[in-house]
Amino acid sequence: MGVGPLSYASPKYKFAVWVKQLVVHLKKRLPAAL
Repeated sequence: MGVGPLSYASPKYKFAVWVKQLVVHLKKRLPAAL
């Protein structure tokens, strides 16, 4: 996730951030589906 506080975050938190970014990406590509 790069440098900074996020680098030391728990795996669960990193996964949550990744999922959030994925959802945002999907909403941009498939606005009608979501």
